[in-house]
Order: sequence, then C-alpha cells, then structure tokens
Amino acid sequence: MRFLRFLLFVPVALIVIVFAITNPQKAQLSLWPTDIILIIPAYLLVIVPFLAGLLSGAALMWMRGLPKRWQVFRLRRQASQLETALRRQGVEECESNTAATVMSHIPKEATIS
Repeated sequence: MRFLRFLLFVPVALIVIVFAITNPQKAQLSLWPTDIILIIPAYLLVIVPFLAGLLSGAALMWMRGLPKRWQVFRLRRQASQLETALRRQGVEECESNTAATVMSHIPKEATIS
C-alpha cells in the first residue's frame, strides 16, 4: 500500500512542480466588492483551489463514513464484552464441573456433612 501511494504521489508532485516552474508570471486578483487587489503567481490561482477542493472532498467523504466507523467501533466493543463474558462463564463452568467431578469420585462415607 505504501508503494502504491508513493507510485501515485511522485508523478503528481512532479506535475505540480513543473506547472509551478512554467507559470511564474504574476496575476492580478481583485476581490469584489472590496477594493482589495492581490498580485500572486499564476500557478497559485490553479493549485490553491485544487487543494481546497481536494481537502474539502476528503473531509466530506470522511464525514460520510463516520456513522459506519462508529457502528464498527460499537460492535467490536460489544463483541469484546461478550467474549469476556463467555470466558468468565467458561471458567465458572469448568470450576463447577471440576468440583462436581471430584465430588463424584469421593465415597459418600468420606464426605463431611
């Protein structure tokens, strides 16, 4: 999985770097309705909105999967509690079975009343 991530990251990073190097000219960005004018490199006009969209999409997908992750968390916790209860019950049954087995092998005359 790490190799696949690396395999996808390297070409994308190279494309972004080449794009930034080939577009160093300045662009004027006026923010309407204010009189603010920003002069920024042209590549930022493409890269910043792209990254904003990428991050917001990732956040939305993460939030969409949140109920399922909570359900998995609750079910795992419930399974762990049930396994613990089964182990305790198994130990108690083993102890009671062992005691019953030992008591059945002792002659009735030897038991203390």
